[in-house]
Amino acid sequence: MAINFPEGTQNYPGRVHRVYQAHFTSTQQISISSVGENVWHDVTNLSIAIAPRSSSNVLIGHMHIQAIDDSANSDCGCMFRFADSAGNGHGVGNSGSRVRMTCGSMYSYTAYHSGQHGSSSYDYLVNSYSGSFYYAPNSTTSVTYKVQGRPGDASYTTNTLFINRSRNDTNVNQSDGSSAGWQGRCCSSMIIYELEPN
Repeated sequence: MAINFPEGTQNYPGRVHRVYQAHFTSTQQISISSVGENVWHDVTNLSIAIAPRSSSNVLIGHMHIQAIDDSANSDCGCMFRFADSAGNGHGVGNSGSRVRMTCGSMYSYTAYHSGQHGSSSYDYLVNSYSGSFYYAPNSTTSVTYKVQGRPGDASYTTNTLFINRSRNDTNVNQSDGSSAGWQGRCCSSMIIYELEPN
C-alpha cells in the first residue's frame, strides 16, 4: 500500500505486529554424556510459541546468552543456535561438515589456560553470546522457537557448559566488601519480532 504525495508515491514501511520475549534468570549446566555425541540441549525457559497472524508475516529473533565452558582437558567452547520445535536449527556456517550454529566460541578454555590469564582468572569469567535470525514461515500454524546450546567439543565427558554463572560460582555476599564480592550471576534472554512487510 502507498501514500500519495504531490512529489510522488511512498510505500508504507513494514511494521512490528507483535513482540514476544522470554528470560532465564536461574542457572543451567550442560555436559557431554557420551564421547562423540552430537546433541543440542534446550536452554531452560528460552522458548516461544508463535502463530503468525498472517502467512506473509516474517520473524526476526535475537538471543543474548551469558555462559562459560569448562573442561579438565582444556578443550571445549560454547555453541548456541535458534531452533524450531522440529529441531531444525537456524544457524549459519554449515559449509562442509562444520557445525551449524547461530553464535558461539571455539576453545575459549584453552585460550585462557594457555595464555597470560592463568587458570585462576578463568574460574570467574562469564562470556556474552548474541545472535539473530530471520525466518519467513509462510504459515499461520503455531511453531515453538527456542534457544539451544552445547559444549563445542564432544571429545571428553568432562566438557561442560555453564549458563548464567561462572565456572567457580562462589556464593558470596555482594555487599561485604571482600575481594570476591564482585562475583554474581546473570540473565539470558530471547526476543522475537513479528513483522508485517510493506
